[in-house]
Amino acid sequence: MFCHKCGNIITENAAFCQKCGTKLMDNNIVSQATDVPVSVVAQGDAGISRGGNELLKALIGKNSDYYLKQFDKIDRGEKSFNWYAFFFAPILLLYRKQFAYFAKMLLPGYALLFIQMLLAGYATATFSLELMGIIPFTGLIIVVYTIVMSILCGKGFNKHYKTQLQAAIAGKQLKIADESAIKKLKPSVLIPILFVTLSFVLSSALNVLVVNIATESLLSGYKEAVPEQATTAVPSQANKTPREVLYKGKTITNWIGARPRQKSLQDEFGALVATGKARGGDYRRYDGITFFINVQRDEIVSIGGTNLELFTVNGVSLDKDRAGLIRIFGNPQKEGQVMGGDDEGSYYMAYDYMGYSLAFYRSSRNGKVEWFEISNKKE
Repeated sequence: MFCHKCGNIITENAAFCQKCGTKLMDNNIVSQATDVPVSVVAQGDAGISRGGNELLKALIGKNSDYYLKQFDKIDRGEKSFNWYAFFFAPILLLYRKQFAYFAKMLLPGYALLFIQMLLAGYATATFSLELMGIIPFTGLIIVVYTIVMSILCGKGFNKHYKTQLQAAIAGKQLKIADESAIKKLKPSVLIPILFVTLSFVLSSALNVLVVNIATESLLSGYKEAVPEQATTAVPSQANKTPREVLYKGKTITNWIGARPRQKSLQDEFGALVATGKARGGDYRRYDGITFFINVQRDEIVSIGGTNLELFTVNGVSLDKDRAGLIRIFGNPQKEGQVMGGDDEGSYYMAYDYMGYSLAFYRSSRNGKVEWFEISNKKE
């Protein structure tokens, strides 16, 4: 049986409605066999009897019989599970205009999804290994959240929908004749269609925006160098007469191909700090500078170091980022990401300079140089 005022399903022999508190008069309730409450609405000279269940059916629209049965189960204290809400929660909630419930249960998940899309797009465009490492974890969070919310929507939607309909009937004092008010509350297939369309447009726009931002970031080094190159053939430092690479003001290029006499190296670069095996030969490390030695030929084949502020060319130190190196040497002959070996994942720039090969290594594409090495071209 139903309350004649709010449409709430009431228990048998109840004196008052459990929802709105209206006293249930004998002339407001038809026989239990028909189970149709009556409210009389005057229209002109005639009165038309409308049952509370008819008002609910008008508000529910399609599948009203299913929902009325589920509402009855809920009033009897039985469990109710909506499988459509479990599998298609966004569509169902928007179709039945449960906007507050949608915002509470599903909107945080969509926010997480858009953040995931931004991270994935930026990481792909910039080849960021750090962001690529985060994406699987954010994806797992979204999957877990979606599963939990789907279960909660399936379990709670019917009860929530029943409460919302009863509140609308009681709050607006709806009657079956209030067609315009009922139409505003009835389900609409247009809303989920608009939502899907808007989501697609928004996600596409975000992807384009992220790719553009990432591309600008990748090309920032080139853009900084181009204005100077437009008026001069090479950046300002490269315009000067090329000079040898210095370490603490001392020439190091003359050591390439020389015999590694320890006393001579110590006299020039200070006490020996470390020695060992590397690259199929030996290495000797002094104060901030390392010499790599080909044992068979008994000669120094390359020189490297990490204290880039102590290495200079034309009086300018080499502790620069990518754009700074371009200002000094121009655009590199080779550039890319190291694949394999101890330096895998790092970025390098290579130059042919005064008959030697210069190589600069950085942990990020546009970051500062962390390791510099000079060698003979044939090496």
